[in-house]
Amino acid sequence: MNSAQLALTAVQLVARRGGVTLTELARELQIPASTAHRVLTNCIATGYVQQEYAGGRYMAGPTLRDMALEMSWGVSVHNIVSPILSEVRDQLGLTTSISVLEGRSVRFASSLEGGRQHRLASRLGRVIPAHATAAGKAVLAFCTPADLVRRYPGRKLAPVTDRTIAEWDQLTRQLDTIRARGWAISIGESEPTINDIAVPVMTLNGDAAAAISVAAVAPHLCTRAEILEVLDPLIAAASRIQWTIRANDLAPHAPGSSEAG
Repeated sequence: MNSAQLALTAVQLVARRGGVTLTELARELQIPASTAHRVLTNCIATGYVQQEYAGGRYMAGPTLRDMALEMSWGVSVHNIVSPILSEVRDQLGLTTSISVLEGRSVRFASSLEGGRQHRLASRLGRVIPAHATAAGKAVLAFCTPADLVRRYPGRKLAPVTDRTIAEWDQLTRQLDTIRARGWAISIGESEPTINDIAVPVMTLNGDAAAAISVAAVAPHLCTRAEILEVLDPLIAAASRIQWTIRANDLAPHAPGSSEAG
């Protein structure tokens, strides 16, 4: 197995068993202890694994816990949010999605294809760097500073397109703006031909549990008039979703409250 396969297998073992020792992993993967240690060190660096104390067992890290909780939440609320997404899609004619944060990425947990000229296909199941999408930035804006450091320990942002934010200071300034105004926009940041707008779905304690967004093929959704046209329906839908989730006691683990691994 290559290094990526070793790391994935190690994470699977940790998730299945609840924790492993260095010796157990080396024996299970049939690799030297030094190699097993290197694999686990890489898993710790990405937050998938953590070690409570030197010599202790390697347990599920914050990134792995986030993924498990958010995926479970996404399945749980699918039937609840689908009617609301359908209403927004039918009203605006645009591809409409709800997304959750997973580490440094955003996953489209539910998505409905739009029906207008500028529509694009459903984004269901897609995973995209959070800083390159409106949905991801809408949720990141409400993460605590400590959680942002955990997710981006080196403050490095990988460019996805020529328009993707690549500087940490620029991202934090934009997150401040998003937090103040309550919505996010991405113009060709995840794909050169796709523009999207998102509004966070908030929990009772002020964290963003997810984001509802609409997307279209450029040049749509880039003028002030087009943005204003979709904002009120998105804000209203986000409010309905968050109150429905609260009423059904389905709020996920808040992304901003994860402890650093």
